[in-house]
Amino acid sequence: MDKERIVNAYENGENIPNFSRMLGIKEKSASSIIFRYSKSGTVTTGQRGGHRKAMITEEVGQALLTFLDGNYTATLAAMKIFLSEKHGVSPSLSTISSYLRNKHITQKKLRYTVVGKNSDRVKQIRQEYVDRYMTERFKSSQCIYIDETSINIWMHRTMARSQREQRVCVYSRKSY
Repeated sequence: MDKERIVNAYENGENIPNFSRMLGIKEKSASSIIFRYSKSGTVTTGQRGGHRKAMITEEVGQALLTFLDGNYTATLAAMKIFLSEKHGVSPSLSTISSYLRNKHITQKKLRYTVVGKNSDRVKQIRQEYVDRYMTERFKSSQCIYIDETSINIWMHRTMARSQREQRVCVYSRKSY
């Protein structure tokens, strides 16, 4: 309401500093209102700031989710490289993380499982071993214990990403 009064006073040729003091408005605010009115013809303020275009569009996001289906152990840095090389966008790591979180994809412990671990064939082999052990009645004096120290220098990722409340398993085909 005061903005219209200031504009009316300006159009009537009144002294704006005196009029703004009478209304209890700072002189700088009154001059800003008059400047906006003379420039745009309205006293309403425009929207502040701007709209940033989303870095991860629906198409790029779908490609990222497809990439993640085959590479659930991929790091955020690897996802950024993928998006940069294949789609020409380079979002920040936090942007990628936020996008995945919004799609209900979380990071969790990766589980390694052997495919045939409890198959019927393996269960049969175990049963035969137990039967043989029980029939031959090994005595501890007949057993030779060998201490073996296993060292495994192969390193693998222990965390992976998948839909919320779903496990991530890597299946290996280790034979027995």
